[in-house]
Amino acid sequence: MTRNSLIATAAALIVLSQMATANAAPILQQISPIPATYVQNTDYTVFGNTGLGNSTSTVSNVSGAGCLVADYAGFAVGSFALIADGGPCSSDAKVLNAFAAGAAAVLIYDDAVGPLPVVSLANQAPGPALFITNNLGGTLLGSVGEIMKIAVTELVAPIAVPIPGTLSLLAGGLLGLLLCRPRAKV
Repeated sequence: MTRNSLIATAAALIVLSQMATANAAPILQQISPIPATYVQNTDYTVFGNTGLGNSTSTVSNVSGAGCLVADYAGFAVGSFALIADGGPCSSDAKVLNAFAAGAAAVLIYDDAVGPLPVVSLANQAPGPALFITNNLGGTLLGSVGEIMKIAVTELVAPIAVPIPGTLSLLAGGLLGLLLCRPRAKV
């Protein structure tokens, strides 16, 4: 590894660590009738490539799988689209269709009970897209029209986690490179 590439690698790792601490946690809250705050990575996760947004609105169930324009007939523009996972199309298609129908945010609920998977969209979403548990999806289905708040104010991107000891080795290597200068020929 050359001195320049070592310095560039160290700079990239420092920027990644700063980005990791700068991200604001996304928010999913029920405002009324009974206030509740949901926990990221327990009750919901944010899709990779989600868009930004911060709004309070009602939840509106999308009929069908959310794959067809007809599934959004009667959808309340400006509300949060509640869509079941699965069906004949991808999450990308569901998210893009919901935003095209006027959704302020998209909540796709898991069709299986269990831990939340890591989810990502192939394309950048125009607004917040969250993947919620089957249990929370069932609760929201029974209370469509409840007022919720969703806030994703910073893009949350996966970051590279260095192997333990890598940063200290890298810092030691940089220090060594900076202290060792070529000797002048006599």
